[in-house]
Amino acid sequence: MGGGHARILWLLPITPAERDLIMSAGLEAFESLMEEKQVDYSDPHRLSVV
Repeated sequence: MGGGHARILWLLPITPAERDLIMSAGLEAFESLMEEKQVDYSDPHRLSVV
């Protein structure tokens, strides 16, 4: 069997405020905030972290 690779992509709905944060402070700032707040990514009704 040959070696290969897979690319896994997923969508995460974000709020307008979260989008604004990403645009102004960058994606890493948003990801850090998500980690800090211990967001449950699978919760479709999660509150904005901003």
